[in-house]
Amino acid sequence: GNYYNFTLTVSAGKLHNTFYIHTEKESAIYGYMSYNNSSMPDKNINCNLFIFDSNNSRYYNVNIKDGYYYFFVNDNSNYSFYYLNNNTLKSLKIYTIYRPEGYNYITTGNDTRSIEGNFVHPLG
Repeated sequence: GNYYNFTLTVSAGKLHNTFYIHTEKESAIYGYMSYNNSSMPDKNINCNLFIFDSNNSRYYNVNIKDGYYYFFVNDNSNYSFYYLNNNTLKSLKIYTIYRPEGYNYITTGNDTRSIEGNFVHPLG
């Protein structure tokens, strides 16, 4: 199916609490950011990446921590990537993602920043 069902029990001494969780499976975009089109993440990058979902016309602010980012997506939507430069959103112009599958590089063209992305789909 398209859902996960699992049980989580938290215990502290004699106190026990059990949670029954029913959640929808998701896809995700993850990857890293680097300078000079490096094939390795830059661990000094701790900033934000902005992802625009054209299905609902919303921007999402995604943290980049130690060069890495992770973002949950819907399969039936288009996504565009942006970064903030002097209070202006600048496009990472190369790719808009539709039904993300496989492996892509997302770069900024003339800018020295690059983003590498992988797409993860739920099992089952």
